[in-house]
Amino acid sequence: MSIQLLFRISIRSDYHISAGHGLGSHIDSALQRDADGLPVLRGTVLAGLLRDGLRDLCSTDPMQASARWQQMVKAAESLVSDDRRGWEPSDALFGAPSQPKRWQISSGRPVDLAKPQETGQSDWRPGGLGGQAAAHVRVHPALRRAEARKLFVREEGDQRLQFDFNATCPTTDEQAIAEAALLVASARMVRHLGAGRRRGRGECSVHLQGVSNWPAKTASAQPDEKALLAIFESYWL
Repeated sequence: MSIQLLFRISIRSDYHISAGHGLGSHIDSALQRDADGLPVLRGTVLAGLLRDGLRDLCSTDPMQASARWQQMVKAAESLVSDDRRGWEPSDALFGAPSQPKRWQISSGRPVDLAKPQETGQSDWRPGGLGGQAAAHVRVHPALRRAEARKLFVREEGDQRLQFDFNATCPTTDEQAIAEAALLVASARMVRHLGAGRRRGRGECSVHLQGVSNWPAKTASAQPDEKALLAIFESYWL
């Protein structure tokens, strides 16, 4: 039996996560989409966001002063053998070359966005299905002026999109409960995603939507985000 957390990421501004290719002569950088043509946030991208959120959370004064957190850090550091990158607190949840990950993060699928076959469209085009074409020009970092012949067009995701994804741990023991609370607190630290986040793009927020297979022996039989944040405060702080 495994604990499963359902999260929803709400986009607050246009975003761009590149698919790594263009679309003919019209789009230089296409938006990442699934096989059915809908925008998607890959699990690796979401795991990176949650890892960054955990890093930010661990840098706060309350976490630095947490005896339980420092105990966990020391115990994990003692297990590191030949990892040249060095150990990070986020490795405990998301894994590292020398440590398997305990939490599996699924891809994020859009909420309430009809598939092309359901809308009668035989194909999708930029500007529909949650995307639009936006032209940009590279600015010289020193002169702060637009550079000649540096115009490019990329497909940007709609700021009204919402994506649901799951975080799954294979156990339901006390450690999994504590990590679930830590993961929810880390998700609340996430503020941006994708390219251009320092220029106002990719603003987002992540909230817990539901929990599956929560251990019945705990105080909260079916916890919500508020209950898990309370568990985080009481256990970690």
